[in-house]
Parts: sequence; C-alpha cells; structure tokens
Amino acid sequence: MKSNFEYRSFLMKDIIDDTSKFSIPTFQRSLVWSIERKKNFIKVLRKGDPIGVILVYEKGGKFRLIDGLQRISTIKAYSKNPMKFLDLDDISDKYIFSIIKHDFKSKGITYSEKSADVQDKFDRIKKIVQAYFISTAETGADYLATALYRKLIAEAEVVQDLDIGESVERLIKDFTEETDISKLQIFAIIYKGPEENLPEVFFNLNTGSVPLSPYEVLASSWQDANLKIKDKDILDKIKEKYKNIEKLSGMETEFAEEDLEEGITLFEYCSAISELVFAKDSKHDFSMLVGERDKKSTSPFAFEILSLVCGNNVNQAAKLKENLSNCTQETLIKLKNSIIDILTHIKSDLEKYLIDANGNSLRTTSVYQIYHIFVAYFKSKYNFIPNANKIEEIGTWKSTFDMFRKYLYKHYLFDEITNFWQKNRQTQDLTKNIVSDELLLKYKYDIAKDKWASALKEWMDSQLNVGVNVPKDNRLFLHILHVLGLRKNPLLVKYFKSEDDDTLYIDVEHIVPKKLFDTLEKKKMPVSHVANLCYLVCKDNRGKREKTLYEDESSRPSYVLDQEFLQFVLYPSKEELGFVHFSDNDFCEQYKTFIEERSAKLISRFVELV
Repeated sequence: MKSNFEYRSFLMKDIIDDTSKFSIPTFQRSLVWSIERKKNFIKVLRKGDPIGVILVYEKGGKFRLIDGLQRISTIKAYSKNPMKFLDLDDISDKYIFSIIKHDFKSKGITYSEKSADVQDKFDRIKKIVQAYFISTAETGADYLATALYRKLIAEAEVVQDLDIGESVERLIKDFTEETDISKLQIFAIIYKGPEENLPEVFFNLNTGSVPLSPYEVLASSWQDANLKIKDKDILDKIKEKYKNIEKLSGMETEFAEEDLEEGITLFEYCSAISELVFAKDSKHDFSMLVGERDKKSTSPFAFEILSLVCGNNVNQAAKLKENLSNCTQETLIKLKNSIIDILTHIKSDLEKYLIDANGNSLRTTSVYQIYHIFVAYFKSKYNFIPNANKIEEIGTWKSTFDMFRKYLYKHYLFDEITNFWQKNRQTQDLTKNIVSDELLLKYKYDIAKDKWASALKEWMDSQLNVGVNVPKDNRLFLHILHVLGLRKNPLLVKYFKSEDDDTLYIDVEHIVPKKLFDTLEKKKMPVSHVANLCYLVCKDNRGKREKTLYEDESSRPSYVLDQEFLQFVLYPSKEELGFVHFSDNDFCEQYKTFIEERSAKLISRFVELV
C-alpha cells in the first residue's frame, strides 16, 4: 500500500525568518491557546523535549499548515519577545547578584547574599530587567547593555562601575543565548495525497491539547458549501477574522478579499453572524442576553440558533448544510437581519429588568432559555421555510409581541427561581423543551398569583445555605421588585436620585450587617438570603458602614429616615432588628425568625405588584 505522506525537518530559524513559506488554510480555526498553555509549550521546547510534528501540504512553493498553527504561532511570538513567555526565574541569578555585589562594594556596604537588603535589591533589579526585555522587544530594537545599565542607575540607584557594566553585558548575552531557539528542529509530515481530502485529514486529526469544538469540525466538512452573498456586515466579519489570525500568528492565510466575490463557506456565514451578535458597537450590544464572547473557540451561538429556526434540534447544526446551501443571497441576508431583529426586540422587552440602576447586567440563566425566547419570538414574526427558500413576516406579529412585552420578564424570573433551565438537566430534555410548541406559547400568558407564591416560597426556602456572596438571582429579584414598585408609584424614585442630577445610585445591601456574622462561621448562616437584602442609596449604604439604618443616625448623609421609603424597600422596623446585638445563640434563632417573616413580606409584596 502506498503511503500518502513523507517526513521532513525544519530549522526553527527557517520558520521564524521566512514565514512566506507557510500559509494557513481557511478551514483552520483561530488561535485558541491560553498564555499558560503557550508558556508550558515554550518550557518543553527550551528543554529540547519532543513537541510533536506539524502536518503540511506543499503547493506552489508554499507549505499549507494543516495541523500545527497553535505551535508555529507560539514559536513566532516567542522569537519576537521571549520574556513574555518566561518568568523571573528564567533570568540568570548569578549576574543579578554580581551587579549587587559590585554596587555594594562601591558604596562601602557589607554584602551578604541572604541579607534582607540584598534580597530587596535583587527583586527590584530582576523586575527592571524583565520590563526592559519586554519593552525593548516590543519596539523591535536590540538588547543593549548601555540602555539596561541606564535603567538600573535611574530605577535601582546602581552606581556607575566598570565591573557592573561587564555584569550587565554578560546578563544580556546569557539571556540572548538561553532564549535562542533558531537552531532547534521541528519535524513535519508532508501530506502527498489528493488536495481535496485535506479538510477530511484536518477533521481526523487529534494531535492538539485543545480539541476542536463540534462547530470547528464543521469548518472542514463544509468547505464545499459555497454561498453567494454580498452583505457588508457578514463580509466585514469574515475579513476581520482572517486579519486577526494573520496578525496573531505572523503568517499569511489563504484568504484573499477577491475570493469573497466567488462566495463564502457556510461555516464563515455562521461564524460571522455569531461575531455580529457578540460585537459591542454603536448598532447593538446583546451581552445582557448572550453574555461575553469566549474568544478561545468558535462561538456556537449562530450555529445553534440557525439550527432551531430551520426546525432542527439545537445540537443538530450538521443539518444546516442541507438546510441552507441552496438559499439565495436575498434569503441569507434576510435570515441574518431577522436574527439581529429578534434579538433587538428581546433586548428591548427585557432591558429594564435585566440591567440594574447602575448599568450592571443581571443575566443569570442558561443560554437555553434565551434560545427558547428567541424561537418563540422568531416563529411569531417570521415564517422561514429553508427548502422553499422563503422567509416572510407574519401579519399578526405585532399583537403577539404586545403580549410578550407584558409577560416576558415574569417568565424569565419564574424560570430562574424554579431552575427550569438549570444546567444539570439532560440535554435531550432541554433541546426538546426549546422547540416545544406548548412551551413556546407560554410567553403570551400571565403567571397565576398562586403559582408565584408557591414558587417564591420554595425558592426562598432553598436559600438557607446561601453564604456571604450575593447570588445573581437575588439581585435580579430585588431589581424587578424595585422596578414594579416604581411603576406603581413613580414619585418614589426621588429617594434614589442624586441631588445634582437624575442619575440613580443604588446598592444591594445586607439589612443585618455581614460583620455581625464573623463569629458565627461554623454555624453557616444564610448571610445573603434574599430576605436579608434590600436596595439602598449608595451614599447611605457607605455612610452607615457595618450598622443598621437605625444606628448612628448622625452619620447618615442624605436624609432622615422616612416611613414611605422604609415601606418601599420593606426595611424592617427598629423593633424587628432589636436582636442584632444579642448573644450568638439568641442571635441565630432570632435571625432565622427574621428571615422567615421578611420572606413572607417579600412574597406578599411581589405577588401584589406583579
């Protein structure tokens, strides 16, 4: 049987100095190694241990890098600035001590390597040397003993001395030699089989420590899915992707802008939509819905959303090739625009409930809930039939969205406190629930008050093991309760506004101060139970410090206690907080009673307002 490959070795010098020999295929993923992974790789490389082989395909005098992008890009980055991949321990101690020894001798100071003065000077000089190596490499300049010596004189008070100058020169020479990898070799497998099989070869590889995600695997299997599309948003994100790969790897990709005239791959289309969704620009910011972009791998968002709108389960992105390959440019652009449109509607309907008064996101739930909300909105506004190459608006969508707007925030919170979308549920159940027609209709209807009361009681009972940190669902509940209270009586916003402008400055504060629990660690008290939390104006919260509002009234900066305000935030009476200075055992018992009673009040208030 004939082999489809052969072996060859490359000097690191050839890779570092002549990157034009290598090109990156478009089915390659982006750079995904963390800085720690890169540092560990460099340690192995510098020790002379094996670092695996790279796989290339030779064409037109260039080697297409099929496997090894993470390693080659790390080698190139290291060669430009070694100190970024090293630690202080990689700088030779002996020359640092030599500098200090000659410095002390010139100043008439007794030198002892273990003395505190020497160790202090040693640490300072090492950090100065490290900073010099990094900053100099970033400018592309050579390491110069005179330049480093000047920094040591200015920043470490080192004297001018011939012996010190020689030690600095030896330090730089030693560092340069120790970090030089140009004479090391890296071995390569040169693939000799048919070029059209390269994506499949890439798919079958399993040589890296960071495995391909299911969606990065699709990049190789979808190379023949060519989509004709001329949409600026999509094309700009594709260009941006390859420019980033080239910038970070220091190598050319096989991408050329003129190739976009011929079409893009389905993988590029999906990836570009994901990037549009996660982009924080003047057009939109959907982070309150989808969270922050994980830059280490391809985002699954668009792959999974498109799977759902095509009528598949969330984990059936592989079917998208069949669903979308024959769609026209007009349909593909409409589909992209419809995704942005639906997210914009959802953001508008949830924003006042998921962004607190200080501008912080209160997003708590699984991405599956956002997917479910998305599908409900999408199916109510758009009729998309992939095989018929058809996407059009549904005439009744506005009236449906009016109902969604009234009830969506309630379902969001209800699903959160009941853990409906919790991560430990079986994936098959979650995917089934996302496309369930019965569940998709729920956003059109209100939630009964008795269901709220029962769910809130169970949720609050489950918080008896909550520690010091305030859970995000507690913040979400308090914020929605605050919004509902102000909706009923908008004039109460006066208690939370600054005297100088209309900006709201609000803290989530512990009613019974956290400090009072310091001696009760072993009792595991529910310090941040939602019943021990309330909204306070920031300056009042800071002013009272570790006390209740009733203590040290003279230190309260903004207002005398107002019963209207206290009732609005459901702040307990002075009598209800009389136990805060009881002995430990009495305090614990009274605190539990306090939590039970205030939980009941919170439930009653919420059910009344909602």
